[in-house]
Amino acid sequence: GGTSYADVHIAAREVLNPTAPEPDILIAFNAPSLAKFAPTVAPGGTILYDSSIVTEPPPMLPGRRVLPVCRGSRYIWAVPKFSPQATWSMYSLP
Repeated sequence: GGTSYADVHIAAREVLNPTAPEPDILIAFNAPSLAKFAPTVAPGGTILYDSSIVTEPPPMLPGRRVLPVCRGSRYIWAVPKFSPQATWSMYSLP
């Protein structure tokens, strides 16, 4: 049981550390993962969550962009100033 996660790194150079203790972007597919991992997102980061599953998101730390995404949406989101060193993390329950 419990939450599970995967770190995805996008970088112009070789990634020497596979972990992301402070991801720039979090994609949460359920409420337990959103509650557990949202506080780890770096200030200025973005949090996306499935609003068809998470109907009442927990309070979020200030300084993070929080975007609900409905399952089946044709257009999800865009980051106007994407950094090639951004760290993405996806979290969900097994």
